[in-house]
Amino acid sequence: MARSSAVSRLLRPVRTTLIIACVLQGISAVAGIAPFIAVVEIARVLLADEGSTAAITIAIVAAGALALRFVCMMAAGAMTHLADADLQLLIRRDIAARLRRVPLSWFTTQTGGALKKAIQDDVTALHEIVGHTFVNLTAALVTPLTALAYLGWVDPLLIPVALILPVAGLTPYFLQMRGYGDKMTAFDAAQAEVNAAAVEYVQGIGVIKTFSGPDRAFSRFVERSEAFVTYFWNWIKDLLALATATDLILSPFAAIVAAGGLGLWLASMGWISPVAALALVVMTPALTAPFLALGFAQNAMMQAKDAAKRIDALLDTPVLSAP
Repeated sequence: MARSSAVSRLLRPVRTTLIIACVLQGISAVAGIAPFIAVVEIARVLLADEGSTAAITIAIVAAGALALRFVCMMAAGAMTHLADADLQLLIRRDIAARLRRVPLSWFTTQTGGALKKAIQDDVTALHEIVGHTFVNLTAALVTPLTALAYLGWVDPLLIPVALILPVAGLTPYFLQMRGYGDKMTAFDAAQAEVNAAAVEYVQGIGVIKTFSGPDRAFSRFVERSEAFVTYFWNWIKDLLALATATDLILSPFAAIVAAGGLGLWLASMGWISPVAALALVVMTPALTAPFLALGFAQNAMMQAKDAAKRIDALLDTPVLSAP
């Protein structure tokens, strides 16, 4: 099965819960932009000398939006994590029921490490998709769109200016992803080898104690562990510079500094108003922060998708027909 269909099939029992959680997260994301908007609007009111009443009203609305954001975010997080717990239990029961009906000869072609990885590691890896991915993607989509909509309302010129930093930060990020699928496949294979060697060593401890022979199982475990560490280091060491560049460009500090410099320059040229410059400074971090958070979670999300594919294949294992 294709990877997307594997995820869709496994998540079917909790799909409604995830949709509701995403709606709540979307409301939370919009409400989270309100305080930033309030800063700009309070500045506009004070510069226009419209009195403190309007500014106080805006501040009260912003405080209410923060409370709404907290409630919706907590509700969405609770729903996804409870759904994750229910789904993991359901999948493990389905796997156990499936393996009860497969031919005994099937087990001779499987290693204990591979089964352990599927039943324990892969099912646990789904937590990233169920507990975080969908709500994080919702926030990563809704938050920048809301910020861009407000910037466009303040001054349409702010939209292309505000997009400079996210585009610059996403460029090294996409460079990191080149060949990621093949490398992740090799990573999973190396991890499975370590699991298999660990199971082999544990199962042979009794024999080793009894006969005191050469500890070949332990040597094999050490060799495969060292091979795994070597592969992983050779993979990530080439990505450190790109990952650092992405993190620095998309960081809130870089966003504020870059937006401040651009805003001051545009305001000094008379192309935007001072309030528009403030809006640019305040809103630019809202454009970069969601992508930075997704970048931190990218590896876990990819591992979870690959895990879903392996679990789906395990659940499709041919079984014996009923007599």
